[in-house]
Amino acid sequence: MYKLKIPQDMIGTLIGPGGKTVRRIQDEAGGATIDIQEDGTVIVGSPNEEVARKAIRMIEGLTKEVQVGEIYTGKVTRLLNFGAFVEILGPARKALVHISQLGADHVRNVEDEVKVGDEVHRHGLRDRQPRPHQHSPAAPSSSANRPSRRPRRPATAPATAAARGGSGAKTAPCSAGV
Repeated sequence: MYKLKIPQDMIGTLIGPGGKTVRRIQDEAGGATIDIQEDGTVIVGSPNEEVARKAIRMIEGLTKEVQVGEIYTGKVTRLLNFGAFVEILGPARKALVHISQLGADHVRNVEDEVKVGDEVHRHGLRDRQPRPHQHSPAAPSSSANRPSRRPRRPATAPATAAARGGSGAKTAPCSAGV
């Protein structure tokens, strides 16, 4: 029997919808038993040590956090015109490999470099701070940086020529020779 600890927020990921993920791990590992406790403790058992170790690798792959700079091997699952989605650390984790990272030179088409099912190596994503949402308290409102507007004058009817003291005739510029 082996005992490992996973983050409590990953328990649902390990169990899967209706226990589907944990059953798949048990089957694919070759019959290991997996007991998950509420504190994140996972007990893996099997009479065959290789079966237990395979189940542990699958659990760690599913619950491990992606580390910046670490290299992962994954399978291409989907192609888009700007890159390819690669399954890393199990089926629950997919990463986008941008078209600019697929080849040493300029790549015109993703299909020229990879196909669905190909194995590729992928570096851990660079650490990026998420952008605050427009309406979150952390995001400054767009009106905070804008100077206040002057109040608009109420709309009035346009003054007529007669009211201005004119004859009411419209004038237009004329060209010479008419």
